[in-house]
Amino acid sequence: MKVIFEKLFPDKERVIYQKTTEYNKIKVIENTERRKLILDDSGNTHSLFFKDKRVLTGSYWDICAILPLIFSKEDDSFLILGGGGGTISRIIKCLGQKNIKIFSVDIDIEVFKAGMRYFDMPKHNFVVADFINFLSFSKRKFSHIIIDVFSDASLPSVVFENQTYKLLNEKAEKTTTINTTSSVDSLYIKEMLQRFFGYVKVVKNPESANYIIFASKENLDSEKIQEKMEKMRRFFSEKSEFTEKDINILKGLFLNIEKSLTSNL
Repeated sequence: MKVIFEKLFPDKERVIYQKTTEYNKIKVIENTERRKLILDDSGNTHSLFFKDKRVLTGSYWDICAILPLIFSKEDDSFLILGGGGGTISRIIKCLGQKNIKIFSVDIDIEVFKAGMRYFDMPKHNFVVADFINFLSFSKRKFSHIIIDVFSDASLPSVVFENQTYKLLNEKAEKTTTINTTSSVDSLYIKEMLQRFFGYVKVVKNPESANYIIFASKENLDSEKIQEKMEKMRRFFSEKSEFTEKDINILKGLFLNIEKSLTSNL
């Protein structure tokens, strides 16, 4: 009966791992195509991994990773606050230049363990800490900071505090990227970032309700953006890791990013 059921419903998701911790209700579910990391009762996906080994996801993780990569150099450092199961770090590791340094911060060590076991999370610098405490007490600065922190489908209140943006201004040398799931939140965060960064834009993920706010210390214009994107296109074209699906995703991704970054809005 089990064999018949699986043939009739080959893509039915099943739970392959679960654990309740002080911070999360960790659950890993999979079907024949992909694995998802669930951390709370909202059912939202916090990490995504495709079994065909493609690099890109076709969703917001791609934008969060590629936006700072476009404006990066070989020895840049990336700090991911809310590292989760490592989807963003895996994309950066696969697509970035070989000498980049990645640091992931998450409050729950068990989430990192699930990422390494089930989501092909690359080896890099793991920090188990509250993200705002890490920003406050770390003496290190980072080229690029990415914030992807959610609790029960909501951004923590500290993301809306002025002190957080003072810290980002202090610790981010080049860019800051923040993921949200609300157009209202994205406009507020954009306004806060504009107090400290020369250039701020919102990129809407067309496949979900995510709005990604990108801020650069450099005051970018359309010519600079197009120049950097063309350089990144050439760099990506040399990547042997890409599957056919990756290439198709990347074409649409670049068009969306370039349109968003060069718009007058």
